[in-house]
Amino acid sequence: MLERKPKVVIDTNVLLDLLLVREGFKGASKVFELARKKRINIYIAEHSYTTAWYIAVQKLKITESKVMSSLKKIKTLGGVLSVTGKVMENALNDPTPDFEDAVILYAAKDCEADIVLSYDKKLLKSKLVPCATPEEFLQQIM
Repeated sequence: MLERKPKVVIDTNVLLDLLLVREGFKGASKVFELARKKRINIYIAEHSYTTAWYIAVQKLKITESKVMSSLKKIKTLGGVLSVTGKVMENALNDPTPDFEDAVILYAAKDCEADIVLSYDKKLLKSKLVPCATPEEFLQQIM
């Protein structure tokens, strides 16, 4: 019997690592490579795309065409995680002090994700959905 591929939600900061080639890029890059090879299923929340675009283009002044080209390539590697009304309602009512973390966690729970990958120390402590850094995740599955 074949084992199911892990369902992995990518937090905005990991998406930015790949997009901006930031410190930590090697772990993010390897995770996206596993998705390219169809060894894992990745999902990125719809708002992570817009946030990444905003930071890259508006704040860091990277050309829009370069950012859009990269985001389009990344999008081909996995699914888009929807932030539904139910997800938003749960996030708004969650006591988590970081609203964006709550949105990612409830969206991950809603899609029955196996894990959320992030570098956010507060998010990594979540009990709602298992969370790990890309490097920790790679150690688990390799």
